[in-house]
Amino acid sequence: MASFTRRMEVLEGDVHNKALENTALKKEIGNLKRQIETKDEELQNMKTKHERASLDIAEKLNDQEQYSRTNSIRITTIPEDDPKETALQTADKVVKNLNKYLKLNLSSDDIDISHRLGKYKPEGRGRAVIVKFVQRTTKQAVMSNRKHLKKHGYYSV
Repeated sequence: MASFTRRMEVLEGDVHNKALENTALKKEIGNLKRQIETKDEELQNMKTKHERASLDIAEKLNDQEQYSRTNSIRITTIPEDDPKETALQTADKVVKNLNKYLKLNLSSDDIDISHRLGKYKPEGRGRAVIVKFVQRTTKQAVMSNRKHLKKHGYYSV
């Protein structure tokens, strides 16, 4: 009987120790869950900040692109006969045509850069030309007289 009582005491002690271990494990699991929740909140805050920063950067980039276009126009149907036309040759053609049809006194110094858009097609019309003027006032002069270009089959945007 003493051994049975002793055996019962040992089993009760084991059950008590297991219950204590179980309680400690539950506390540890609770602490880990709180840590995970905290990390999830931090991660969500970082994602939100990153998304805001990305939107700000995209907006600033768009503003910068729009501002860089303030001195530019696109002109279509300027004749193109050379597939390897350089930017200087394109600028000279633009100046020649604008002076001829708009009665302006432009020189190639009034153009910062000009280039053709798209791939060269020998049988097609001339590719559109992007013209960036050195001064915005030059662009405004061209734009205010663009109706004269349309009379001669040229279009500007």
